[in-house]
Amino acid sequence: MLLIYSVLFLWSVLLIVVLILWAKQKNKFELVDKPCSVIIPFRNEEATLVKLVKAFSRQSVKSVEFIFVNDHSEDRSVELLREALKKYSLQAEVLEVTEGEGKKAALSLGISEASNEFIITTDADCQMNEHWLSSLLSQFEEEEVKMVLGPVVLTGEGFWQKFQSLEMSALMGVTAVSAYLNKPTMANGANLAFRKIVFEELDGYRGIDQIPTGDDELFMHKVQLSYPGSIRFTKDSRAVVLTAGAERLSSMINQKKRWASKWRFNKRWSTIVLALFILLVNLAQCFLIYNFLTDPMASRVSIWVLWLKFMSEMFLLLQVRHDLGQRTNFLSFIISFLFYPLYAIYIGIAANFGSYQWKGRKYS
Repeated sequence: MLLIYSVLFLWSVLLIVVLILWAKQKNKFELVDKPCSVIIPFRNEEATLVKLVKAFSRQSVKSVEFIFVNDHSEDRSVELLREALKKYSLQAEVLEVTEGEGKKAALSLGISEASNEFIITTDADCQMNEHWLSSLLSQFEEEEVKMVLGPVVLTGEGFWQKFQSLEMSALMGVTAVSAYLNKPTMANGANLAFRKIVFEELDGYRGIDQIPTGDDELFMHKVQLSYPGSIRFTKDSRAVVLTAGAERLSSMINQKKRWASKWRFNKRWSTIVLALFILLVNLAQCFLIYNFLTDPMASRVSIWVLWLKFMSEMFLLLQVRHDLGQRTNFLSFIISFLFYPLYAIYIGIAANFGSYQWKGRKYS
C-alpha cells in the first residue's frame, strides 16, 4: 500500500507544480500581419469545410495563403469547398494528393507549395476566432523560436464530449508546461505553427513517414532534437482552435487509439517514463477505489490520498479551462475522475496491440 500511496501523492504534487508553472506563463499577443501559409489537409469533410472557410474569411491577418489539400475524398468535399471559397471571396489553392495517401502526404504537398516563411497547420473540422493567426504569429518575434504549439479545445454537449474536453484540457496543461521546461512531450496538428525552413532542413517527415499518425508530435520531436529550446506554447485564448469531440463511445475510443498509437514510435526516455508513470497512477487509483468499495472501513489514508488527487486535478483543470475560455461541469468532472483510470488503461493497451479506423482507412 505504501507504494500506491507514494505514487498518487507524487502525482498530486506534480500536478500542483504543473499548475504553478502554467500560471507563471504569460500571454504574449500583438496584432501582427506576417505573411504565412495555412495548410489544411482534408478527406471526406463535406460537413465541416464550409464553416472553416467562413472562419478563415474573418481572419485579421490579410497576408495569408490558404492551401487546401484533398487526400482522396470520396464525398462532395471539393465541390462544397470551391463553392464556399467563392461565397466568402477567399483566395485559396486546392491541391490533390497524387503520390501516396494520408495526412503526411497531404501536408508535405501543401508545405512544398507554400510561398511564405511561416507554416500553420489545422484540420478541416476546426473553428477559430479572427485573431487566431495573429496570436500564433506574434510568438515568432524571437528568431530562436522555430515552432509554436497552439491550444486545442474540444466542444460538445454530450457526456462523452464533455469527458474528452476535460481530458484535452489536462493534455494542454502538460503540453504547455513541458514546452516551458524545454522538454516538449505533446503537440496537436490542429493548431501548429513552424518555420518552413526548419521543415525543409529536417527533410520533412522523413523517418516517420511510414507511421499513419504523428505528423504533429513526432515531427515536433525532430525539431526539438535539432533545435533544443526552440519550441513555445501559447495559452492565449485568441489562439484557441475549437473542434467537436466524438459523440459516441466507440468513436471516442477509436480516435484515442489513433492518437495514442504514435507513442509506440517515440523513443525519448522522458516520454516513455511519463507514459509508464501515468499508467501506474491509473492502476493505483483503480486499486484504491476497488479497495474502498469492497471494504467500507478502508484506511482513512486511502480516502485522503484519493481526495488529494481529486483536488489537485480539479484545480489544474479549472485554471487551464478558465484561461482557455471554457466552463467546467462539476458533475462531468466527478464522473470522469472515477471512470478515467479504466479508460486510460484500456487505451494504453489497445493502442499498442489493436487496430483503428480513420477516414475510411484501417490501420494497425
